[in-house]
Formats: sequence, C-alpha cells, structure tokens
Amino acid sequence: MNILVFGDSISYGAWDEKGGWVSRLKQFLHSQKIENCPLIYNLSFSGDTSENISNRFQKEIKDRIEEDEEMVIIFAIGINDCQIINSTKKTKVSEQNFKQNIQNFISKSKEYSKKIIFVGLTPVDEAKANPVSWNEDHSYKNSYVKKYDAILKQICFENEVLFIFVYDKLTNRDLEDGLHPNSQGHEKLFKIIKNTMANEKLTNQNI
Repeated sequence: MNILVFGDSISYGAWDEKGGWVSRLKQFLHSQKIENCPLIYNLSFSGDTSENISNRFQKEIKDRIEEDEEMVIIFAIGINDCQIINSTKKTKVSEQNFKQNIQNFISKSKEYSKKIIFVGLTPVDEAKANPVSWNEDHSYKNSYVKKYDAILKQICFENEVLFIFVYDKLTNRDLEDGLHPNSQGHEKLFKIIKNTMANEKLTNQNI
C-alpha cells in the first residue's frame, strides 16, 4: 500500500525536529515492524496552494501506482490559498477557484482510490502572522482560515470523503512562528491523523 500526502510547508514538516506529522506517521508505522508496511510519499512543498498541486497531481499519482496495490491519498492544503496579499487585499487563491480545485482533486482521486482524506486547516496566531515576519505583504487571519476550512468540510461532506477537523486542536502554544506548528503541534496532528486512520481502517494494518 502507498500513502500519498499532498500539502504545503506544514505537512512538509517545517519547524519540527522529527520532520512533521507525516514523518512521525512514517516512523510509527516502521516501528511496528508489520509485514508489507505502507510506503508513505510526502509530496508536500513549502508555499504550495491548491493551484500548485493541481499542476502536478496526476503525474505524482501515476508515478507511484503499483498494480494490485491499494492507495491512500491525503490532502493537507488550503492555508496558503487563504493567505491575504495585503497590497491587493485579496486571497492568494479565490474561494471559487479553491472550491473548484478541491472538487477536482476528489474527482480525480476517485479514479485511483476510495481511500481519500482531507486534513483541515490549522489556526494561526495573528499577533505573529498578520503580517508574517518574513513578508510584510502576506498575512494570515483566522477568519479566512475558518472560511476556507468550512469550504473543505462542506465539499468533503457532499462527496462522502473523510474530513479531519483539526482547527480547534491546536493553540498558539503549538505554533512556532504564528503559522507553522512546533514539535508539540506536529505531535498532536500526528496522533489525531493516526487515530482517525486506524478507526476508519484505512490501512490493512492495525495502526
């Protein structure tokens, strides 16, 4: 079984000494010494939006299809879509385009797998993220995070796809720079996602 994760710098594992929640999930599965341990491909890139993933999504999947093998596809995307460009007062990806991209991800994913997961958006510390320290033209606000998170949840509900709500699971203490989770935050995300996958029986192994 292959597990493919599409996301941004958060799922990539920025600011975590153990490489983020995806790396923690991989390490946990390997530690169980189970037969035919799932292979996890972390296809997350810093700064990515749903637009960026749209450009490479199908190629990434086709490159990792294995005959007679199941596939789990996980999306952890949206925080950069709702990023506010202060100079234009618009989000990086409009709500309409975001909706269309998510719907396309689901439609295309169903061609390869029935096991599709969307991880919801994490909160931000606006005192540090509005604007972010590395670019004064970029801001993140929880009102927009919640709006895009709600879009994700609704589309998943309409398409009968698993949505993991995590917005209220992290606090400012779990954020390194106001945006990215620290090690404590990634540990929380790892446990939530691992337990959800186990409860939903999304792998052949008891995780």
